[in-house]
Amino acid sequence: MVPRIIEKQLLDNLKPNQVIALLGARRTGKTYLMEKIKNEIGKEKVLMVQGDDLDIAEVFSTQRLSVLRNFIKGYDYLFLDEAQKIPNIGTSLKLMVDAIPGLHIFATGSSAFELFEKVGEPLTGRSNYFYLFPFSQHELRQNYLQAKGSLSGKLVFGLYPQVYLAETTLNKQDALQSIKNGYLLKDVLAVDNRKDTVFILNLLRQIAFQIGNDISYNELASTLNVNKTTVQRYLSILEKAFVIFSLPGFSRNLRKEYSKTPRYYFWDNGIRNILINNLN
Repeated sequence: MVPRIIEKQLLDNLKPNQVIALLGARRTGKTYLMEKIKNEIGKEKVLMVQGDDLDIAEVFSTQRLSVLRNFIKGYDYLFLDEAQKIPNIGTSLKLMVDAIPGLHIFATGSSAFELFEKVGEPLTGRSNYFYLFPFSQHELRQNYLQAKGSLSGKLVFGLYPQVYLAETTLNKQDALQSIKNGYLLKDVLAVDNRKDTVFILNLLRQIAFQIGNDISYNELASTLNVNKTTVQRYLSILEKAFVIFSLPGFSRNLRKEYSKTPRYYFWDNGIRNILINNLN
């Protein structure tokens, strides 16, 4: 596996009576990195649990300190994967941070808007947030010739770990399709229990064809047969789900700058290309 630069930052910030949260898109390697850090610390010191386990969710959503204290007894570290799945998780983590001396807490989440809403406010002053993205060029540790020789493949297939480490072109295509169909929109669709994948995929396709250019919310709304507010709302959600990101408008006239629309980009080229079915 490719060593991740952020691993040292996480270890350095994993301090007693503090929570560190690692956020990022699905399939970027958050669980793998958590397992790796667990092994480095020592398995006997770490209690690692999954937030999507109903038994775990029941324990951590109780907000009863006696239950939480008994559950973590004998461990110095609590590693909580997919923390956003647990109701009231922020309040429970605050109780443990404040009342259990020496406890280190490490949580991961695939959806920023869910995790921030459930964790952010109760843990003000008690937490640090970090972000994990697909591989960076620096993490690949390639020399100039290696980087140049593999550039076209990176531009086409992107740098999601599962995709980059696949051995053949067909395997890379299958991995991208799997991410697009199974993981990419999972968090987005959970908002308002929306099931209209066609609208969201079409919105992303429109963005894919306008990378680096100014967009018109009104034009997007007209093309997708929705209102402007809906377009803006789902672009914001897609940003918080780490699918796309925006850069604000620029103008030498600062008063005009605030009125310019942002430009949108994908965090990963492979995702952009598979959405428009163009892997040439």
